[in-house]
Amino acid sequence: MPIPFYVESDVWALLEPIPCVHLARENNALWFLQKVHRDGQELRSVLSQFPDVQYEPLEMHYAISKAIAAVNEKLISDLTSNFGWRGVVYAAFLAAFRPMAQFAAYLRIARDGVPHNQWLVDLALREIEGCAAPESGGHQSLIRAIGATLPAYPCEHIRLREWPTGEKLVQLNLAKDAIVAVYRQDGANEAISEIKSSPWSELLMT
Repeated sequence: MPIPFYVESDVWALLEPIPCVHLARENNALWFLQKVHRDGQELRSVLSQFPDVQYEPLEMHYAISKAIAAVNEKLISDLTSNFGWRGVVYAAFLAAFRPMAQFAAYLRIARDGVPHNQWLVDLALREIEGCAAPESGGHQSLIRAIGATLPAYPCEHIRLREWPTGEKLVQLNLAKDAIVAVYRQDGANEAISEIKSSPWSELLMT
């Protein structure tokens, strides 16, 4: 796997509020999108007041809006390379809402690895290409309708730390070796103490 751009725990914290199980299969996804659309329409006046007014029944809309605001080429690369089939599902879902040409290559490469979720990848590619998706027309129209009503999410409230590179990555690797040595010699408790005093603490314990 390639070195990730973002800290894994931050990526999961961003995406896990959106249930992957509802996105993976066509029937489940259609039901999920219909519910999100229906709730958004019924509470449209409240939804339009975000972030000043937040309402618990619209938490899914806020979660989707947040993920869409965060998506970029680096995140799509991470999701399609380092997060298994769930990552590809999330990448395709977000790309369908925010179709950008630079996402297409990552989705095409990942497509063969998710035989049960190719319909969603294909839908995202159709959106990127600006084409209709007759085989998933219901999903496509719902995604467009939902996207038209989602509020903009304040980017300053999105926590997505970049994985260290260069000298910082060298320091992490050195610290990892020291932590492993402490664990082998003194056990888990001492290794945890070593982690807390190392550069890893900012990535693993915050």
